Amino acid sequence: MSLCSISRRDIARRWSLMFITLALFGTLPGCGESAEDKMMRAAMRVRPQADGDEPDPPASRPAPKPAAEPAPEKKVAAAAQAPSKPAPAAQESANPPAGDATPDDAPSIGMQPIEQRKPEAPLDDQQRRAMAIKNLEAITEALMAYKDDNGRLPTAAMVHEGFPTLSWRVSLLPYLGYQYLYDQFDPTLPWNRGKNKELLKYIPDVYVSPERFDTKTNWLLPAHEAFIFGENRAPRDVRIEDGLGDTLMLVEVQDGLAVEWTQPKDFDPPDRRDFKDLLGAQRGDGILGAWANGYTTFLSSGVGASQLAAAMSYESGEPFRAAQIHRDPDVGPVAGNAMTSTVSTTTAAATSPSTPRTTTATVSQGSRPRGRAVERLNEMKPSREEINRAGKRLQDIYADRIREAEQLTQKRKILSEMLIQAERLEADPAGAYALRSAAMKLAVDTGDIRSLLRAVDSRVQRFSVDPYEVNATALAAFAERNMRNDNARRAASEFAKRAVVTIRDGILQDDYDGCGKLASMAAAMQKTASGNRYQLNLRNRNEVDPQKLWTRLSSLLSSTKQRYADAAEQLARFRQDDSDGDAASSVGRFLCFIKGDWQTGLPLLTQGGIEALQTAAQRDLQGAANVGEQVALGDMWWELGQRAKAGVYKQGALDRAGFWYESVYEVMPESLDKLHVKARLDELNEGVPGSPLAALRQLSLHLQIPPDATLEQLATGNGRAFGNDDDDDD
Repeated sequence: MSLCSISRRDIARRWSLMFITLALFGTLPGCGESAEDKMMRAAMRVRPQADGDEPDPPASRPAPKPAAEPAPEKKVAAAAQAPSKPAPAAQESANPPAGDATPDDAPSIGMQPIEQRKPEAPLDDQQRRAMAIKNLEAITEALMAYKDDNGRLPTAAMVHEGFPTLSWRVSLLPYLGYQYLYDQFDPTLPWNRGKNKELLKYIPDVYVSPERFDTKTNWLLPAHEAFIFGENRAPRDVRIEDGLGDTLMLVEVQDGLAVEWTQPKDFDPPDRRDFKDLLGAQRGDGILGAWANGYTTFLSSGVGASQLAAAMSYESGEPFRAAQIHRDPDVGPVAGNAMTSTVSTTTAAATSPSTPRTTTATVSQGSRPRGRAVERLNEMKPSREEINRAGKRLQDIYADRIREAEQLTQKRKILSEMLIQAERLEADPAGAYALRSAAMKLAVDTGDIRSLLRAVDSRVQRFSVDPYEVNATALAAFAERNMRNDNARRAASEFAKRAVVTIRDGILQDDYDGCGKLASMAAAMQKTASGNRYQLNLRNRNEVDPQKLWTRLSSLLSSTKQRYADAAEQLARFRQDDSDGDAASSVGRFLCFIKGDWQTGLPLLTQGGIEALQTAAQRDLQGAANVGEQVALGDMWWELGQRAKAGVYKQGALDRAGFWYESVYEVMPESLDKLHVKARLDELNEGVPGSPLAALRQLSLHLQIPPDATLEQLATGNGRAFGNDDDDDD
């Protein structure tokens, strides 16, 4: 991930202006940062100079967070509470401890003792998972905010006269909205002495275990001497030689390793290369954590021990990339992804905890982590009646103007006005929804693909709608109206780029009919554009015929529909008999080779079926510890693919080889081995695609768009810039 940076002079100027403003006006209560402000601040972090690491200086009192920054994070902490009714506040412990901190302090501290915050009934699996993910996001955000203010992450422990006293979790309190609680601690005393001990019961919600609701926390920093927080060092970006995006800075450990939340103790395994068994039990199907660049992550139980060890180290130089194991944290299976959802539920009961139980949107092979999802408060879609009423009002405003607009430029001017006005209707959701619908129709009628996609993205960003459905419907309407007229020439490039991302999301939802029709429309758009002697902005114009590639994709999607039906039958067999290894392998092949969901599918491949494929899956799950092992895994899959018959399974094996080759190519020294890897990658990207994912990969390459872009990223602006083509506009 590339991080923006600003000069130290700019930082000094901004701080000066801030303090002048504070001197004149003081702090405005309740005016905390918005989510967007925090994300922009995180994006503008200053990379520190390459000086030595500085431990936290001993102090009689932890330095408070500047008053210029109020603590809106109380809202974050509140949001992280369990979604159930707490016990009455009057309930008290049978033996309340004596000390300075009493229940009378609770209003100032901002919370009741943990005993009074326990839910009346235990949370279910989904509630616990949701709470854990919210807590992870809040802690990660606070760590990044601390880093913004201090130029580095906190040390694992506060130290007084050479002895650790309090945890980093106490240092983070002001960034979580608990300044008053922070001020009550005495950093000169151990965590379990005097007043510090009495404060244990005021554990913030973000540190609370959703399984136990006690004073212990499962959120630990990697603190082995080979990890970034080892030896109580103060981690600076420049010292993390393996890369911020490839180094874990926070993990959720199992209950047996949980510690009192103020205790200066973290994750320090006896063996830095073999500790997988100490993690992952808490969620059952994997490990929640965060990379040092602030990206939250979920690491499947299928991740190999060597991969996990490489992710924890910070300066070992292993040929490791986070994309090999990263998945976005998710409360449950992808909406609409019936196959993966059912597989996840079934395998959870039928196999050991090492088999993934839930899945999230697949990280494309060779991609970098997508990072924290942009925080946006989606509104519910207005009711049909509300939308219809708003539509009638819009007719009174725009119908006559549109009818009287005879020239295309006049209609597009009205279209632009609609889109601008829709953004302003914050207090009128139905009006904004109806206005965007009218703008989409006008964009289709005028052949304005960019305005259409702008309206689509703004709808996805604001309302709780299915991004795939909104995009697919809009693209289909545009193609039906324009694929045989001159607008196809102007719109072909933007249409193709958005269609690639839409079809990728559609495959995740198993909508092979809809994806196939969209691919056929893209082929027709390209045919019209080529007939007008127009070509897309391709990287290899002389070697690639995009029309044929789209036609090939449409054909592959059509055949995939039958394979999906076959896999569903095998899944039904597996649900009835979880010892049916052949059925498990059939479902695993579909998930891996067609959907690209290797983390869910690989464990299934090991349970039966073709012996060579079973062995390959077992070796793949073990991971690779160095460059040679990664190349060997790539060679193994390549040779397996070469022995298979032409088709999606042959292509899938070659794609897996490409994943391992791509993960290691950039870090390989110049050598014959590197030439060998490059030759195979070139062959993979230039051959006739044998699966929908392979065709989409080639289209992404030639259209020069990110291979892992998602529709939600486009809607929030995180992937919108695919590059502009002058031919798209008049």
